[in-house]
Amino acid sequence: MEVGAKLWGDGGRPFALQSGPTSLILYVPRGRERWYVQRLEAFMVFPRLDTIDEVLIDGVAVDQHDGSPHDSVMVRSGNVAMGLRFAPCDAELTTPRLIVERSRNHMFVGLRLVDFEKEQELSALEYRRYAATIGAELRYVDSADKVDRLVQDMKRSVLTDDWEMAYLGGHREVDFRAADTRLHGRFEPMAETWLRRIVPTPAGDVLKLKYDRNEYWRA
Repeated sequence: MEVGAKLWGDGGRPFALQSGPTSLILYVPRGRERWYVQRLEAFMVFPRLDTIDEVLIDGVAVDQHDGSPHDSVMVRSGNVAMGLRFAPCDAELTTPRLIVERSRNHMFVGLRLVDFEKEQELSALEYRRYAATIGAELRYVDSADKVDRLVQDMKRSVLTDDWEMAYLGGHREVDFRAADTRLHGRFEPMAETWLRRIVPTPAGDVLKLKYDRNEYWRA
């Protein structure tokens, strides 16, 4: 799965692992000599509020939310639902909060990593540590039983993002486990390359699409 950097407003870089309906998105802020910030967030954005039927936090329906970053999320639209997990790369610098809020015709779900009273300067090494990871599970839910199953699977899901040598360099270890699927990667943030990836082959017939000269193939 390839994502262009232009999809991200602050010039950071997204990288993804995907197996069928399960994906892990790794976000890497670009280190710079100086960076002035007031708020840093890692959100999943859902446009068109009229298509969102409900949002569940650990199985409880909410309209707005500000709570623990360890809670699981499910967003349902008709017969399709997406389970979400969020994890900060380095929680020592801040206390992230899981946010659900609406603005105009959009809904934002994710982690608020930094919310300073006023804008302040961060060093490049410190700014780079405000990375985050998103684990997502997309399913067809045409019955209450399937909705409940996704809620329970997301409650039991595990998402980790470790970068022990953040100041000195080194790799990040990311891992997402949802139901019977595990996605794991060892990522080098400085070089922006995967050193190791564990991506199981999804069951069934999978259609891989690549935006390259409008070509596609079945694998």
